[in-house]
Amino acid sequence: MDTPYLMPLIERNQPVWIMGVHDVLPAKIAERAGFDAVGVQSLQMAFVNGQPDIGVITPDEILAVCRKIRRSINLPIVVDFEQGFGEPYAAVHWMHEFERAGVAGVHIDDYGLPYKCPFIPPHVMALESMEETADKIRAMAGEKLDPRLVAGEWPDDDHPHARH
Repeated sequence: MDTPYLMPLIERNQPVWIMGVHDVLPAKIAERAGFDAVGVQSLQMAFVNGQPDIGVITPDEILAVCRKIRRSINLPIVVDFEQGFGEPYAAVHWMHEFERAGVAGVHIDDYGLPYKCPFIPPHVMALESMEETADKIRAMAGEKLDPRLVAGEWPDDDHPHARH
């Protein structure tokens, strides 16, 4: 199935309704319910596997889910790209893998290590520096296989419990 992309939705200058999913069934429900896109999030994937969202879901696991979803629906897929899964070169590697799987967009977190979901107490999280996150986004933007892929940041810099 061809990759549906996000830019036509973004260019409508209206909200883009994205339903968070963890596998094919909720993705099919999202499509049938009229959502614009689906978002494969580590939070849902961790919880459905009985784990907290503390960075234990691997890029390979997320990639496998994205491939199944791409074969099953015709909506854009946006992926929670964690912190890029490592340094800038690793972020580029994984971005290419997700592009090949038919993902339309990725959003990178600015969480530092150790990774911890901000919804899990205590609600204190370390953040990467803006420069570290920007280096990953620049590397990814310069190495996209398809210019239609949307890559951006999911910032938590303004989160009340963030520490720099």
